[in-house]
Amino acid sequence: MSLVLATLQDEYIAGLEAFRVEGEPEAPHVFAAYESWISTFACAVRIAAVQAADLERRLGELREDWSRIIAEARHREGRVRATRRDSALSAIFDALPGTPVLTTSTVTRMHGVTTTVAQHALAQLADYGILEPISIGRAQRA
Repeated sequence: MSLVLATLQDEYIAGLEAFRVEGEPEAPHVFAAYESWISTFACAVRIAAVQAADLERRLGELREDWSRIIAEARHREGRVRATRRDSALSAIFDALPGTPVLTTSTVTRMHGVTTTVAQHALAQLADYGILEPISIGRAQRA
């Protein structure tokens, strides 16, 4: 909501200013001021809901693409079974939309795995093209 209201800055400020009206609650000018603010807020809620639904759809499509990529890569590697649900790779994959930037220490802390396991899972996801390693500082990769 805050991001949507930030994009409707002029309407947002006008609505807040109108809401500061003085008078009896039933007075027409007070009612109009309240209506202005409620209309602005309702518009922002509608936009936020549409954007949230679009984001959910796009993330779902992205997850489907990633799942297909992993399955195809594992098949090329001769692995016929799906990734175990309790594997580090699965845990990272499941949390990826909420944590798009990861380091080995982030993975170990979030998923309770060893550094070696975290490094291996991150390397697999990079090999599969799902993650892109970047430098985030001296001898630090994300």
